[in-house]
Amino acid sequence: MAPRGWGLVAAAACGGASPARNRTPSSAPTVIPALYNWTAGPTRFTLGESPEIVVAGARPLLSAPARLFAAEVKALTGVTPTVTTGTAYDALTGDIHLALDNPELPKDAYWLNVRGALTISGSSDTGVFHGTRTVGQLLGQSTTIPGGSSTDAPAYPERSFMLDVARKYYSIGFLKALIRELAWLKYNMLHLHLTDTQAYRIECDTHPAAVAEKHYSKAEMADLVS
Repeated sequence: MAPRGWGLVAAAACGGASPARNRTPSSAPTVIPALYNWTAGPTRFTLGESPEIVVAGARPLLSAPARLFAAEVKALTGVTPTVTTGTAYDALTGDIHLALDNPELPKDAYWLNVRGALTISGSSDTGVFHGTRTVGQLLGQSTTIPGGSSTDAPAYPERSFMLDVARKYYSIGFLKALIRELAWLKYNMLHLHLTDTQAYRIECDTHPAAVAEKHYSKAEMADLVS
């Protein structure tokens, strides 16, 4: 299943000149891609022994990212967070707060505030999801994160990866794992090159004889993009 904001395309994307980016200070935590900016703060964050991921108010858009992030935190650290609802004041030391209270930010952007309790906020669930990718990478390095804050956003609106499955078949399981890995790095587009002279990899009712022995059914592709 593709993360929210993802797409599968059948045409290659072209890159342009890199937009101007702030030079991230050397004191900034190391993540991929690098944070857009970083302001160091006095209080570091240490993941609690029984932490809560506190979702601001009744925010159904954040429920799925919160549950996914909780499972990832457990896999990364061995610590099992509990997903709850509440305000920033309900997030205690060692907890993580997710909120949609930064309406001025672009859809893909998020604000990260690292102190006793860690906050990820944005204007959309996509931005908050990106913030959880950053924090997940940091927790994979250490359960303690240096104090500070960042307003982070992608350099490009489309961040694409192309895989030529016409020339070499890859299983649906591999494609799902690839999507998870790309999402971890804040990519948002996977281009599958499904057809070429070497093979036709997608189920076709009108010309079934053209379809390769190893191919993807319509149901598989629908599941992949759902």
